[in-house]
Amino acid sequence: MSYSRYDRDDPVSTVIAFGLAIVLAAGAAYCGREPKTEVDRKPPIVNVLKERARRRCRDGNEDGAELPQEQRLTLVLENVKSKDLDVLVNKNITVCPDSRLAHQDTGLFDRTLRGVYYRADGVVSLYDNGRTADKFWDADITDRGAEMVGKIADEISSDTSPSENLYAGFYTRSCGRRCTRTYADWRKAGGWGGFDSDTLSKNQQIVRQAPVVDNGWSVER
Repeated sequence: MSYSRYDRDDPVSTVIAFGLAIVLAAGAAYCGREPKTEVDRKPPIVNVLKERARRRCRDGNEDGAELPQEQRLTLVLENVKSKDLDVLVNKNITVCPDSRLAHQDTGLFDRTLRGVYYRADGVVSLYDNGRTADKFWDADITDRGAEMVGKIADEISSDTSPSENLYAGFYTRSCGRRCTRTYADWRKAGGWGGFDSDTLSKNQQIVRQAPVVDNGWSVER
């Protein structure tokens, strides 16, 4: 007997095959994979957000950067779902790589600020140290950058859209015995369940001022 494929006349095999198809489909949905139609329409949406960033975001092309600022931003936006990018475009939100977050003042037990949603300015800033290499000890803009952008899009599009600034950090949750999972989350300032008030109090320039300028950054074309 050959086991290279299921026997279509075998009801048990048919049930197994059907169940396997459901599991695979659910797995793809869980992993956040987009349909090809969504992927295909993404490039022009990304271009709109990149052009918006050119006009508004401050220049973060510091010495030692591995890629130009626009390319670092592109790496993030290309991994955000198209439906979430739609929200940012329609709500007139600008996403800015923010090198200031790589130089923030934090103590030993303070939580690192990974992003800020400046509600009044319509700006989302993302931690950017100029690098994109996968280093275990040093996160960069590509580490959960797309996750943060997707989640802030959900916040903005919800019926309870935030009425104040939000702050992003990395958190962990248990996923079983001897297992923890890191995730990004946006939270209000301070208070129970809020973002670390010590970090915010030590970095008031970042908290008060979005990383935007009148003329935007210079981009090598």
